[in-house]
Amino acid sequence: MAKNSPLVEVLGELDELGCVLALAALHLKGHEAGVLRGIQRELMGLSADLAFPKRRGRRRDFPELHTQGKSRTGRSRDRRFLGTECVARLDETLRAARRGMPPARGFVLPGGPPASAFCHLARAVARRAERRVVALPARLKAPPLALPYLNRLSDLLFVMARAAARRGGRERLWVPRRPN
Repeated sequence: MAKNSPLVEVLGELDELGCVLALAALHLKGHEAGVLRGIQRELMGLSADLAFPKRRGRRRDFPELHTQGKSRTGRSRDRRFLGTECVARLDETLRAARRGMPPARGFVLPGGPPASAFCHLARAVARRAERRVVALPARLKAPPLALPYLNRLSDLLFVMARAAARRGGRERLWVPRRPN
Protein backbone atom coordinates (compact mmCIF):
# COMPACT_ATOMS: atom_id res chain seq x y z
CA MET A 1 0.00 0.00 0.00
CA ALA A 2 1.30 3.46 -0.89
CA LYS A 3 2.63 5.65 1.91
CA ASN A 4 0.25 8.43 0.83
CA SER A 5 -2.82 6.17 0.86
CA PRO A 6 -5.76 7.60 2.83
CA LEU A 7 -5.73 4.46 4.97
CA VAL A 8 -2.04 4.86 5.79
CA GLU A 9 -2.81 8.49 6.70
CA VAL A 10 -5.49 7.37 9.18
CA LEU A 11 -3.21 4.70 10.65
CA GLY A 12 -0.46 7.29 11.05
CA GLU A 13 -2.83 9.66 12.83
CA LEU A 14 -3.91 6.91 15.22
CA ASP A 15 -0.27 6.03 15.88
CA GLU A 16 0.55 9.67 16.62
CA LEU A 17 -2.50 9.93 18.88
CA GLY A 18 -1.33 6.91 20.87
CA CYS A 19 2.10 8.50 21.30
CA VAL A 20 0.67 11.79 22.53
CA LEU A 21 -1.63 9.91 24.93
CA ALA A 22 1.50 8.25 26.36
CA LEU A 23 3.01 11.70 26.99
CA ALA A 24 -0.19 12.92 28.64
CA ALA A 25 -0.37 9.79 30.82
CA LEU A 26 3.18 10.48 32.07
CA HIS A 27 1.93 13.75 33.57
CA LEU A 28 -1.36 12.46 34.96
CA LYS A 29 -1.83 10.39 38.07
CA GLY A 30 -3.82 7.31 39.02
CA HIS A 31 -7.15 6.77 37.34
CA GLU A 32 -6.69 9.37 34.59
CA ALA A 33 -3.36 7.85 33.50
CA GLY A 34 -4.97 4.40 33.50
CA VAL A 35 -7.84 5.68 31.35
CA LEU A 36 -5.39 6.97 28.74
CA ARG A 37 -3.43 3.70 28.71
CA GLY A 38 -6.70 1.81 28.13
CA ILE A 39 -7.56 4.17 25.30
CA GLN A 40 -4.16 3.47 23.73
CA ARG A 41 -5.04 -0.25 23.62
CA GLU A 42 -8.44 0.52 22.07
CA LEU A 43 -6.78 2.71 19.42
CA MET A 44 -4.54 -0.22 18.50
CA GLY A 45 -7.71 -2.29 18.09
CA LEU A 46 -9.21 0.40 15.84
CA SER A 47 -5.99 0.38 13.81
CA ALA A 48 -6.25 -3.41 13.43
CA ASP A 49 -9.91 -3.09 12.37
CA LEU A 50 -8.91 -0.54 9.73
CA ALA A 51 -5.78 -2.33 8.52
CA PHE A 52 -7.38 -5.78 8.25
CA PRO A 53 -11.04 -5.19 7.39
CA LYS A 54 -11.60 -8.67 5.96
CA ARG A 55 -10.01 -10.41 8.91
CA ARG A 56 -11.52 -8.16 11.56
CA GLY A 57 -9.50 -9.71 14.36
CA ARG A 58 -10.46 -13.34 13.94
CA ARG A 59 -9.53 -15.69 16.73
CA ARG A 60 -6.75 -17.36 14.74
CA ASP A 61 -5.10 -13.98 14.08
CA PHE A 62 -5.20 -12.68 17.67
CA PRO A 63 -6.24 -15.57 19.95
CA GLU A 64 -5.17 -13.83 23.15
CA LEU A 65 -7.36 -10.80 22.46
CA HIS A 66 -10.52 -12.09 20.92
CA THR A 67 -13.32 -14.57 21.05
CA GLN A 68 -15.69 -15.57 18.31
CA GLY A 69 -19.41 -15.42 18.86
CA LYS A 70 -22.40 -16.98 17.17
CA SER A 71 -24.88 -15.00 15.13
CA ARG A 72 -28.64 -15.53 15.41
CA THR A 73 -28.38 -18.02 12.56
CA GLY A 74 -25.87 -20.08 14.53
CA ARG A 75 -22.95 -19.32 12.20
CA SER A 76 -19.79 -17.99 13.78
CA ARG A 77 -19.05 -14.33 13.17
CA ASP A 78 -16.01 -12.20 13.65
CA ARG A 79 -16.08 -9.35 16.12
CA ARG A 80 -14.23 -6.11 15.73
CA PHE A 81 -11.73 -5.04 18.36
CA LEU A 82 -13.44 -1.67 18.82
CA GLY A 83 -16.92 -2.55 20.05
CA THR A 84 -19.90 -0.69 21.44
CA GLU A 85 -18.59 -1.26 24.96
CA CYS A 86 -15.57 0.93 24.11
CA VAL A 87 -17.79 3.86 23.10
CA ALA A 88 -20.04 3.28 26.14
CA ARG A 89 -16.98 3.30 28.42
CA LEU A 90 -15.82 6.60 26.89
CA ASP A 91 -19.31 8.07 27.38
CA GLU A 92 -19.34 7.07 31.05
CA THR A 93 -15.80 8.34 31.61
CA LEU A 94 -16.75 11.63 29.95
CA ARG A 95 -19.86 12.00 32.15
CA ALA A 96 -17.78 11.33 35.26
CA ALA A 97 -15.07 13.81 34.19
CA ARG A 98 -17.67 16.53 33.58
CA ARG A 99 -19.15 16.20 37.09
CA GLY A 100 -18.17 19.24 39.07
CA MET A 101 -16.55 20.91 36.06
CA PRO A 102 -17.92 24.41 35.50
CA PRO A 103 -18.88 25.24 31.92
CA ALA A 104 -16.21 26.99 29.87
CA ARG A 105 -16.88 30.71 29.76
CA GLY A 106 -15.12 31.32 26.48
CA PHE A 107 -12.55 29.73 24.22
CA VAL A 108 -10.00 27.78 26.26
CA LEU A 109 -6.39 28.38 25.25
CA PRO A 110 -4.29 25.20 25.15
CA GLY A 111 -1.44 25.21 27.62
CA GLY A 112 -1.06 25.24 31.35
CA PRO A 113 0.77 22.46 33.12
CA PRO A 114 2.23 19.65 30.98
CA ALA A 115 -0.72 17.30 31.65
CA SER A 116 -3.13 19.90 30.31
CA ALA A 117 -0.96 20.82 27.33
CA PHE A 118 -0.52 17.18 26.29
CA CYS A 119 -4.26 16.48 26.67
CA HIS A 120 -4.94 19.47 24.40
CA LEU A 121 -2.41 18.19 21.88
CA ALA A 122 -3.98 14.71 21.99
CA ARG A 123 -7.41 16.30 21.46
CA ALA A 124 -6.17 18.11 18.35
CA VAL A 125 -4.64 14.90 16.97
CA ALA A 126 -7.87 12.99 17.71
CA ARG A 127 -9.85 15.60 15.75
CA ARG A 128 -7.41 15.32 12.85
CA ALA A 129 -7.73 11.52 12.91
CA GLU A 130 -11.51 11.92 12.87
CA ARG A 131 -11.28 14.14 9.78
CA ARG A 132 -9.02 11.59 8.08
CA VAL A 133 -11.52 8.79 8.79
CA VAL A 134 -14.32 10.91 7.28
CA ALA A 135 -12.15 11.41 4.18
CA LEU A 136 -11.60 7.67 3.60
CA PRO A 137 -12.91 6.56 0.21
CA ALA A 138 -16.01 4.34 0.28
CA ARG A 139 -13.98 1.30 -0.77
CA LEU A 140 -11.95 1.65 2.45
CA LYS A 141 -15.05 1.71 4.61
CA ALA A 142 -14.20 2.57 8.22
CA PRO A 143 -15.58 0.50 11.08
CA PRO A 144 -18.96 1.95 12.10
CA LEU A 145 -17.78 2.95 15.58
CA ALA A 146 -14.59 4.73 14.47
CA LEU A 147 -16.17 8.17 14.19
CA PRO A 148 -18.27 8.07 17.39
CA TYR A 149 -15.24 6.75 19.28
CA LEU A 150 -12.85 9.45 18.05
CA ASN A 151 -15.46 12.17 18.61
CA ARG A 152 -16.10 11.12 22.22
CA LEU A 153 -12.38 10.74 22.77
CA SER A 154 -11.65 14.31 21.70
CA ASP A 155 -14.44 15.54 24.01
CA LEU A 156 -12.97 13.56 26.91
CA LEU A 157 -9.47 14.89 26.23
CA PHE A 158 -10.81 18.47 26.26
CA VAL A 159 -12.43 17.91 29.67
CA MET A 160 -9.27 16.21 30.99
CA ALA A 161 -7.17 19.13 29.74
CA ARG A 162 -9.44 21.62 31.51
CA ALA A 163 -9.35 19.60 34.73
CA ALA A 164 -5.55 19.36 34.65
CA ALA A 165 -5.27 23.12 34.01
CA ARG A 166 -7.58 23.88 36.92
CA ARG A 167 -5.54 21.60 39.23
CA GLY A 168 -2.36 23.33 38.09
CA GLY A 169 -3.57 26.86 38.77
CA ARG A 170 -6.22 28.01 36.37
CA GLU A 171 -7.23 27.55 32.80
CA ARG A 172 -6.53 30.36 30.41
CA LEU A 173 -9.30 31.79 28.26
CA TRP A 174 -8.86 33.64 25.01
CA VAL A 175 -9.52 37.34 25.39
CA PRO A 176 -10.23 38.97 22.05
CA ARG A 177 -8.32 42.17 21.44
CA ARG A 178 -8.97 44.59 18.65
CA PRO A 179 -5.94 45.66 16.63
CA ASN A 180 -4.75 49.22 17.38
